[in-house]
Amino acid sequence: MASAMRGNNDGGAEANVKKAATTAAAVAAPKPVVINPVVARQITQACLLFSLYEIVMFAYVTYAHFSVDGPLWEAFAWSAGEAPLFLIPVCLVPMLRAELIRIYSEEPSDDGTGSDLSTSLLGHENV
Repeated sequence: MASAMRGNNDGGAEANVKKAATTAAAVAAPKPVVINPVVARQITQACLLFSLYEIVMFAYVTYAHFSVDGPLWEAFAWSAGEAPLFLIPVCLVPMLRAELIRIYSEEPSDDGTGSDLSTSLLGHENV
């Protein structure tokens, strides 16, 4: 019984060490600074409008399938078949929004990794 308790305590200690390491890494990483909030707001609004447009178009196409005179199973089949074409882009919009804001409205990072494409291509060793 005591060995089982020690095993649980060791697992808790490992979890605390991992948690402390991730917290230290999060503190050490500099937070990006938005230098152009107007562009960031426009990107956010454009992504929101795109998402709403996709949802409305999916609802309209589904309505059109059900309003056509035909078997009900066919309307369900066509709607289910077209659902990924409308819903997958909506699920990818948050990643696209974050990347566009990072590229167009945040301050470039000076972490020395050379992740910025223009820095990598136009560096003094490439000229």
